Amino acid sequence: MAGLKRCERGGVARGSLTEEERLEIQSDVSYTHRFLARIPWTRDLRSVEEIARGHHEKLDGSGYPRGLEASEIPIPTRLLTIVDIFDALTAADRP
Repeated sequence: MAGLKRCERGGVARGSLTEEERLEIQSDVSYTHRFLARIPWTRDLRSVEEIARGHHEKLDGSGYPRGLEASEIPIPTRLLTIVDIFDALTAADRP
């Protein structure tokens, strides 16, 4: 409940989430991966699942869910990461 009150005040201070709250936020990658894995992708789109799965990885290996480093993160995944960050920074429905 404390996390909800922080969000209602207009933001979440860096490092203020409990471990449980952080894991819940990070679970979006797992949900997305499981959902996309069920789709019978065409040959041209078969990498969508892995691109989406890696969009929270960081070049220094501190990202999630797999802790990939720069050389392991494909260019399409890096591009999706940039798009995701842009969306987060410009979305009207975010504090």
